[in-house]
Amino acid sequence: MIDTVDRIKAIIPQLGIISPSLHLNVAIDRTTTIRASIHDVERTSDLHHPVILVVFVFLRNIWATVIPSIAVPLSSSAPSV
Repeated sequence: MIDTVDRIKAIIPQLGIISPSLHLNVAIDRTTTIRASIHDVERTSDLHHPVILVVFVFLRNIWATVIPSIAVPLSSSAPSV
């Protein structure tokens, strides 16, 4: 979806050739929030492994480490309200 929006934004100046009186503007760009959400998910997934390692080092129990190893990635992909 973001690639499609980027391609459309690249084409908009070329569409002005059709008619000099034609002025196209982007009214609403929701990709900024989508891009920010993707960035947050990537940052959270980068922090996932150190969190799991710290939990395992302190608890020294593989079964107690399983719960955060599942919960952290799921919480980062949950939709925000």
